Amino acid sequence: MSTRTSIASERPVPDAFSGDRWFYPDVLADDMRSSAIPSEKIPEALAVTWEYNRCVVPEYTNWDRYIALARLGGIAIVAEYNGALLDVVNDPCPLGYDIDEQLDILFGGTSMREPMGREYRASLLFMTEKASNRRGSRLYQRYAEALAHSPADYFRIRDCDGMFRFYLNAAIACNDSENWLSEPEYRALMEVAATLYDSVAFHKHRAEGEICNVFAYADPQLRQDAYRANREVLWALDANWSHRPDRRAAVQFCRFVGGPIHLMMRRYRFVEDGLMAGRPETQAVIDEARKNFKLWYRSDPRTAEDFEERYTQVMTLQDRLLFDGFAEMLERPDEEKCPDCIRKEFYGTAELGEFSGVGLCPACRERWGDHLRTIADRAGAVLPLSPPR
Repeated sequence: MSTRTSIASERPVPDAFSGDRWFYPDVLADDMRSSAIPSEKIPEALAVTWEYNRCVVPEYTNWDRYIALARLGGIAIVAEYNGALLDVVNDPCPLGYDIDEQLDILFGGTSMREPMGREYRASLLFMTEKASNRRGSRLYQRYAEALAHSPADYFRIRDCDGMFRFYLNAAIACNDSENWLSEPEYRALMEVAATLYDSVAFHKHRAEGEICNVFAYADPQLRQDAYRANREVLWALDANWSHRPDRRAAVQFCRFVGGPIHLMMRRYRFVEDGLMAGRPETQAVIDEARKNFKLWYRSDPRTAEDFEERYTQVMTLQDRLLFDGFAEMLERPDEEKCPDCIRKEFYGTAELGEFSGVGLCPACRERWGDHLRTIADRAGAVLPLSPPR
């Protein structure tokens, strides 16, 4: 037995090795204090949003924009684990933040101010629907069915749900640039980011009963191959964009969100799971998600409820609350939906090892698999991918 092991076995664990200690800059220290968030959760929420900022946007030249991004991210962190604490439809200042004021700081004076305002509010809207008693609503039901309609629709909605496009553009803005991507570039790159993230977050998402994971629809056995293929696309792009200051932020965002954040951010249980990424969920982890441990949530079954007025309100305010084209996805007529897929009045699960969401038929599930298999060709048609050596 080594000396170090012997000493460790004879001494109590130092205080520095027990519990969580949170870190974020002083400028955020008084944030959220006037909100309804339990006081013990505020430091954790601020630390999580700061860790995410530092992981996915590691470089910045504009401190004010960077702090605005952290504050907007903080609202999203809370929305994702307890949607009852804010209402993006009716409250312009959730958790004590004026959303428009923070968006003006982050994207003010750029062409992205209006579209990213819609993108941000749409992401908050459906985060809060998932993590609140409104999961039985017509709005949430339409959302779940829109996700499952096609891989193209899934990745555009997932792009919004995960705030991928929002954070990518925030990274560009925080570096005082306006070199935005084209729509085809966004679509390709955000599919890469979402597939990488969903692959690594697979068990986390099942513990939450999530509906926003691509492997809720494509065969989970494709996960390893899909991760490898999308990682190769990212490295092929990196070889061409790493020397371009106007594109480095985009590549860095995708690289970090595609895996490293699951090691560095305490939210993802890497330490608790024995320094192992992707450990299968257990009933204990699911029970912790129900209690919002690590700011997770759990989509358990509920009785369908009538929130018709809210659905109508969101559709009326779609130019503010939904990204362009989202309303059409939500309003898709039933005759355009596959009759063999399984739809429900409510999307949630009480079972271990299950996602929520529409149950795709075998033919649709295979169609999703075919889509994942073509990522290299589709991305290569719009992104400057370096050839393999």
